[in-house]
Amino acid sequence: MLSLLPAMLCVPMEELTPTLPIRKEIREALEGRDNRDGRLLSWLKGHESGHRKACEGIIQSSGIRPERLGKFYIEAVIWADNQLVASD
Repeated sequence: MLSLLPAMLCVPMEELTPTLPIRKEIREALEGRDNRDGRLLSWLKGHESGHRKACEGIIQSSGIRPERLGKFYIEAVIWADNQLVASD
């Protein structure tokens, strides 16, 4: 969800991230730096875009089991859906 903020607010990510209460690694990932969180963000974007081959490469380089990524993805989708429902 955070990766969409620049498009929604018309503000560069580098200007937004210092104001967000998030871990340094997540901040760096959102800014496009190559770290573990950045690779996971790349996996997420690829997964949602249907780029399976790229996702497989990211999984192999991250060392995370694919079933864990799937579980985390489902949990995140459920969390986001709950947030949207709660805001109605």
